[in-house]
Order: sequence, then structure tokens, then C-alpha cells
Amino acid sequence: MSDEWSHDNPAWQETLDLARKYGWSSKKNSDHGGMHLMCPGKVHEFPVYMTGRSTENVARSKRRTIRNCEHQNIAEPLDQVEIHLGKAQKLIRSAELLTDRVEAENSMEHAVQMLGLAEENLAQADEVFDAAVEKLEQAEDALSAIPPDEVTEGASKLAGEASSHVRTARLALRDLPPGNERVKALRERTESLRERVLALQARLPR
Repeated sequence: MSDEWSHDNPAWQETLDLARKYGWSSKKNSDHGGMHLMCPGKVHEFPVYMTGRSTENVARSKRRTIRNCEHQNIAEPLDQVEIHLGKAQKLIRSAELLTDRVEAENSMEHAVQMLGLAEENLAQADEVFDAAVEKLEQAEDALSAIPPDEVTEGASKLAGEASSHVRTARLALRDLPPGNERVKALRERTESLRERVLALQARLPR
């Protein structure tokens, strides 16, 4: 080790980085030339050796120990997750409204085309047209509360930005204790937003 939080093995370096990120303390161990890690609550601890067989498997196992530890301070990373999810939610809503408007405009155009085909289609065309007008009006009203730059960017770009925020949140939650109630709630919210992004992207023109 060149310093207290470095290791020659990449697998162990990843473990040390994770432990440091969540406030674990370290102490050099003169007996084996490595170090000793302890969680903030001084409940979970384990040694880190410089050498040893199956060292990557052990390092991976210790990362699970760190992630599952309920004694570390995870408030800050969870706050960051909520920020990303909040941004994603707003972007998704804007993109959904923009898509609603495009679909309504397309439905109105279709209804006009139907009107020109034959008189027997009048009733169906009127119904399609009225529904499209209502949907368009609702979308326009809702879009009035959306920042102008989001309206002009287009649904596809907004959906891409929202997807990026959701992906960042998922990666951050992966390293947090799965038993924590706030982590559970944010994971559910993340998956819900991810499903909305996928549904939205399916509606967008290819």
C-alpha cells in the first residue's frame, strides 16, 4: 500500500473506495502489513490483506458487507438520489405532455382525412376529432407551466435526459443497504420512473 486507502489489487481498491465513501474507518495492521476496516457504528469490521488466495472473491464479499451495513451515514447519497429522481420526474412529465400534443395533432389530421373519404365516416371522424381536440387542449394547458426551454427541446431529448438521471439513481442505490426503508422507497420510485421512461420512448417516433 502506498497510502492508507490504496491497494495494488483492483478488486480490493474498489472495496476500499466503497468503505471510504460510506464513512468506514481504517487502521494499519502491523501484524499482516495490511489494514483493518470498521463501520461507523463500530459493529462490522474486517481485515484487508495485501496477498491471499481468492482475494477478488473475498473483496467482492466485503463489498456486500459494506452495502448491507445499516450503521453508516447514507443520508447524503440518498439526498443525491432524490435530486436525480426529481429532475427525471419533471423531464418525463414534460416529455409526456409534448408527446400527448403530437399525438393529438396527428389524431386531428387523421380525422380531417377521414372526413374527406366518405360521408359514412362522419360520425367516427367527429368523435376522433373531438377527442383529439380535448387531448390537445389539456396538453397545451399543462405545457404552459413547463419551462420554455424544455418545450422547445422536444420529447426525445427530454426522455434521454430523464433516462440518464434514472440510471444514475439506480447505480447509486445499488451500493446502499437494501434493508433501509428509505432505500427501498427510492428503489421503488426509481423503477416506476424507469417504466415511465420506457413507455414514453415506445411512444416516440423511431
